[in-house]
Amino acid sequence: MQVGIFTDTNIMDKGIEAIVQTGGYKNREAVLQEAFMLFLRTYPEHRLMMAVRLYQDGLLPLKRATEISGLPPSDFEAVLQARGIEAFISAEESFRQGWQETMADDTRPISELWDGIDCE
Repeated sequence: MQVGIFTDTNIMDKGIEAIVQTGGYKNREAVLQEAFMLFLRTYPEHRLMMAVRLYQDGLLPLKRATEISGLPPSDFEAVLQARGIEAFISAEESFRQGWQETMADDTRPISELWDGIDCE
């Protein structure tokens, strides 16, 4: 972690202001957004931790959290499972997935839905 002038929030605030004033960015939020994105690219483990936490707190659906994590869906679900977090697909995602499967003719007859499941 960097130390020095960047530990002084006043200098950091003035630096951001200077960047905006010299035309480098439209506004303070744009500077912070770029800095945040660079941080997440530099430290992918923090991107994963963020995705897990936002999913766990119900702020992101599973699909979006998986995208943010940068992991394949099966790997992200394995991370959730290892941390004792259940992976739920939202109703919207479930409907979208079902619709895509239907449109791709990737469906099974109702008579086969319970095949291989012991209900007794």
